[in-house]
Amino acid sequence: MNEFEKYKELKVAGKTPAEVFQIARKDGVDEIKMIRLLRQVFNLSLTEAKEVIVNGKTGGSLSAHQQSLAKPVEQALDHKEERSGN
Repeated sequence: MNEFEKYKELKVAGKTPAEVFQIARKDGVDEIKMIRLLRQVFNLSLTEAKEVIVNGKTGGSLSAHQQSLAKPVEQALDHKEERSGN
């Protein structure tokens, strides 16, 4: 049996990528395997699969999630530059 057979059957039964994500998450599927699962079962792009995961975990969009990461990174870089005297 293919490692994603259960999830392929869920797709055939009419489940959406978001619904399959939640089921796989409860099954303990890790994030890397989840990306492979969504891409293989639903023929999603990498970006689409990541969007499903971020939305399923946070309720927000991938772009909003990425933007929320940008400010702390910028602050850390500014702090590093201040400490090095640049």
